[in-house]
Amino acid sequence: MDDKRRRIWRPMTQNPSGPIGEICRRGALLRERQIDWNALLALEAQDHTWLVDWSGGVLSVLCQSPVWISWLRRNEKNILKQWNNRFPKTPARQITASVRPWSYRLPQPAKIPKAPYISAGAAEALRAEADRLPQAIAVALKRLAATLDNLQAEAVVSASAKENGARLSE
Repeated sequence: MDDKRRRIWRPMTQNPSGPIGEICRRGALLRERQIDWNALLALEAQDHTWLVDWSGGVLSVLCQSPVWISWLRRNEKNILKQWNNRFPKTPARQITASVRPWSYRLPQPAKIPKAPYISAGAAEALRAEADRLPQAIAVALKRLAATLDNLQAEAVVSASAKENGARLSE
């Protein structure tokens, strides 16, 4: 009997292998480098920029808005100099930055619900059909016809209120 409870569980704190292990190692290294990245920056920029990658002599950074990309461009020489002094094994010669897409979206305006188009004879047609159907279905169709009548009445009242407001403002 091969019971899973008898298997030895290998925690992720050990050196995991395969692609998942590579992702874990890369994530841990990125977490460590983010702390070092923040140490290179002024306080105002630390919460608005995130180091994403450092390879091929390029530091890839995500910024909260285009303002911080401009800030990085102005301070690029100083940041690169400090980076190269701190990490001589992985020197960098440029910084590429992009805006984090989810923080720069403008809020969408609320959609105005469109009033449904209701045929003028729909309620009368439902009432006529209700007389020929069984009692339970007839009751439901009559309720639907009453709802359609109420919706048409509300549409007329709101349209006339708009027309009255337009007339009063002239």
